Amino acid sequence: MQLSRQFIRQLIVQTLCTVTGEEMQDILAMDEVEVDTRDWEQIISRLEAFLDVSTGLLSSGQRVVRIDALAQDLFQRVHGAGGDATD
Repeated sequence: MQLSRQFIRQLIVQTLCTVTGEEMQDILAMDEVEVDTRDWEQIISRLEAFLDVSTGLLSSGQRVVRIDALAQDLFQRVHGAGGDATD
């Protein structure tokens, strides 16, 4: 299955909205979203499950979601290091 970087970005935004209860406009207005540990674990778990990838982010001390950086990271994990699928 070919997933675009934009689709993955939208998935991240939707997951953030669902888990945090924030409005989509508010999430989109931020470059990064700081979340608590519980929300972090739910967000990363949902994204890993949906995309069928393992990121290792659950055990990281990071609790800030940088939407574009995470979208790029997940895109590369889904499509391999080259990430040569369509944006």
